[in-house]
Amino acid sequence: MNTQTLKNRWQELTSHFLPPEKSAEIWQKLEDQYAQPPGRAYHNLGHISDCFSQLDQVLDLANNRLPLELAIFFHDVVYDPQSKVPFENEEKSAQLAVELLTGAGFPPSECAIVANLILDTRHAEVAKSADGRLLVDIDLSILGRGSERFWAYEKQIREEYGWVEESAYRAGRANIMQGFLDRERLYQTAWFFDRYEEQARKNLTALIKSMQ
Repeated sequence: MNTQTLKNRWQELTSHFLPPEKSAEIWQKLEDQYAQPPGRAYHNLGHISDCFSQLDQVLDLANNRLPLELAIFFHDVVYDPQSKVPFENEEKSAQLAVELLTGAGFPPSECAIVANLILDTRHAEVAKSADGRLLVDIDLSILGRGSERFWAYEKQIREEYGWVEESAYRAGRANIMQGFLDRERLYQTAWFFDRYEEQARKNLTALIKSMQ
């Protein structure tokens, strides 16, 4: 799914509640944010496209597609790998989504749903809603891809943290990945668990070993 395809999806998604000029204005802000250096080797529109490719395989699992798809578009719109405040990127992404959508006339109650879904991608705890759990699994699906894709992803993450000294990066990355590996299960929905859980654990084990 290229940028034009994503743009078309955005326009179709928002066509029934945003005037065309407002939809185009917000899209341009999204595109500009995701293209903004530094730190966008992975967390760019390619990642958003990949998330939609995962969603499209499990559309029947979504309870409320509109806020879920909006959350996918916005969940990494603010991304600064050098932020020292825990979860600042997710919180700022949620804030920006609410600001732009509310300003465009999207109902505040719906904006709150979008924001809560984005905050679920902090991956700090199991999401409370079914759509939140689905979004988290979509976001984490990269961990369970085939070895070649997983290591390409890891290379992209290292590029995003290129400013971190190697030994510090290895220790920090291993610690984060160990946290995922220590969970009873990585994926909360049956579809993603069956498809990715085993490979994700293999990938994470290999990654942690490579960091030692």
